[in-house]
Amino acid sequence: MRMKAKWLTPVLWSVAIVGAAIAAACGDGSASRSVFSVLDSAGRDSVRDSVPRDTTPPPPPPPPPGHAASLDAVPESQQVAVGDSGVVWAIVRDSAGREIEVSGITFTLRDTTIVRNISAGPYYRVFTARHVGRTLYDVRYNTLADTAVVIVVADSTPPPPPPPPPPPPPPPPPPPPPPPPPPPDTVLAPRIVVSPRSQQLVVGDSGVVSATVFDSAGHQINANVAWNLGDTNSVIRVGSVSPSRVSFVAIAPGRAVLIARYRTLADTAEVIVVQSPSPPPDPVTRIIVSPKSQERVVGDSGVVSATLRDAAGRDVWPGEITWESGDTSTVLHIRYVGSSWIVFDALRSATARLIAHHRDLADTAVVIVR
Repeated sequence: MRMKAKWLTPVLWSVAIVGAAIAAACGDGSASRSVFSVLDSAGRDSVRDSVPRDTTPPPPPPPPPGHAASLDAVPESQQVAVGDSGVVWAIVRDSAGREIEVSGITFTLRDTTIVRNISAGPYYRVFTARHVGRTLYDVRYNTLADTAVVIVVADSTPPPPPPPPPPPPPPPPPPPPPPPPPPPDTVLAPRIVVSPRSQQLVVGDSGVVSATVFDSAGHQINANVAWNLGDTNSVIRVGSVSPSRVSFVAIAPGRAVLIARYRTLADTAEVIVVQSPSPPPDPVTRIIVSPKSQERVVGDSGVVSATLRDAAGRDVWPGEITWESGDTSTVLHIRYVGSSWIVFDALRSATARLIAHHRDLADTAVVIVR
């Protein structure tokens, strides 16, 4: 009888182990606990309950494409001189890294004694440097935020406080239309016609003379007209000459004759200039761009401003300023053009020039993109 008990003991243990494995595979926690669990006096599984559990919540899913996921203030840091201008941009991207358009972006300037905002848009702030120092722009959109640093250094010329620029003057009136062609049944010899044949201007006014060429049937044709301006420099100053028109400014009293020629054809226009009762003198003697030269990294933004000054070095407002960017489209992207400043983005490494004009005055700013 004792031999049988010794033989049954390993068999019973084998059956117990196999049963526990089957119960665990089937998810029956009570079965496995009945064989291997250690229960305390309250009936709890002390071994299982002593194992620490992971209570960390799962991370939130990323925002879907098209929703704001990041906000960048551009440029992150910039240095300008007192009197110069600068710009801070806000770029919002979705989870795929694409730029998206949103509304409600806020720009908070921490110290308005160092820089002052002069223009604002949904995605940017344009400022002018007032005093030496360091300040920050806090840019926010919903829960997203970023910061742009502006460092202002000393400059030899203090910035003038310009009043708001006036609206640009209206363009000169367009030239009158050419005379209508003759009826189809009328056969005319080829001719050239100038318009107007005679005009009277006051010193300082602008004028235009156009020329039209007709064939023998009276139909208008495209032709390269040559202009003989003769001795007109003392009466008018020619601004531009094209195959069909001449634009000019009356500068002194007198009479000027403009002759339009096409092959053997010719026609004459007369311009009579009289003295203005009170000609308004132009006090502007210089136009100055700022900064004269600046370096930018591809992806940065920049600003160039222009100031008009008289012979005594005083700022003159208002004054008409036009900008010429030339062949810079592959180097700079012109984002905004104001009456006295221009905002651009650097596209690729090269050197670009921005030219500010006031009548016959000009000044050039150089932008080097690294």
